Amino acid sequence: MPLPRCLLIAVLAAAAPFAHAGTIVVDMNQPTLDRWMYPFNPTPGQRPAASTFGVFEDARFDNRDAQFLVGFDTFGLVPTGEGVNRYQIQEARIRVTVLEGGAFRYDPTYDSYRTYLPTTHPDYLPDADAGRPVELYGVGFRNGFTAATFFETSPHGPALNFGVRNAFATDFAGGEPDDVSNNVRFGFETVPFAIGKNAALTPGQFVPSNTHLTFDIDLTNPDALAYLRQSLNEGRLRFIVSSLHPAEDPGIGLLPDRGIAVNFPIFATRENKFGGDPFFFAPQLHLVVTIADPCPGDANGDGLVDFNDLSIVLGAFGQSGAGLPGDLNGDGQVDFADLSIVLGNFGTDCNPE
Repeated sequence: MPLPRCLLIAVLAAAAPFAHAGTIVVDMNQPTLDRWMYPFNPTPGQRPAASTFGVFEDARFDNRDAQFLVGFDTFGLVPTGEGVNRYQIQEARIRVTVLEGGAFRYDPTYDSYRTYLPTTHPDYLPDADAGRPVELYGVGFRNGFTAATFFETSPHGPALNFGVRNAFATDFAGGEPDDVSNNVRFGFETVPFAIGKNAALTPGQFVPSNTHLTFDIDLTNPDALAYLRQSLNEGRLRFIVSSLHPAEDPGIGLLPDRGIAVNFPIFATRENKFGGDPFFFAPQLHLVVTIADPCPGDANGDGLVDFNDLSIVLGAFGQSGAGLPGDLNGDGQVDFADLSIVLGNFGTDCNPE
């Protein structure tokens, strides 16, 4: 179904819409869907706010207990089904708005999982700076759900337990939708797609109300790039905003009017319409993408089949999964078939004169 006109600020192409090899700029002033991914959320898709926080010592909950899912449908704006390697992404940016001021300190840097461990744990590492980062990930699905079938009102999960939520944060490591919701529990580092930043803030400063945090997705991260390409190929971009700010009692932590101290981020959803600008608070998307012309063997989409493409295929050789940059024939594996495509077209220049 086409996006409502109010969702779109601008969709501009260097040539006609969907022109291949042209640049498409997409700016959406609110998401297609967003929801608070929290096991005790009784009104999914309707709340004007969504918080992010962590739980570390209760086996009934994910470490990343409260997550914020944000989705943008790009079909109708960016052509779909072109093949993942043809989507050349120049910019990808998400913006969210902090509602509750003075609740948490600004931290624009990644914190190791070891800094969240108990101080008595042998792997504990002191946090070198004040605050905790707000991170952006992709979204993985389980129990039969996909980006096309998980909606604002879909169930959180089948039970109250860790590792069961139907939509979860993933860093898409190696092209697989791994669940990073319990990286502290299982002791592994994550690679966020981006960390929320605001140039007007100083590290360690308490974040004021109505502050915009911007996530510029790291396009040099091959997993983030693969995730974006696969999502654009399908026409649905889905993200999780997550943080591990501790919450002693998350069930009542969202009620500061009852004297409960809030020590974690609270973000506006698209349902939040307070103020003069109805889109000031809503999560927003900025995207610049080019659809490269078909060029067999061109793994990085620069129009040349050379050692760079060979390196991409060899670097991913043996991997399987969706959206792998080296999967040139789209069969979900990087193997000798893909290597043969590069070698068979080696030296080809697909760029126009």
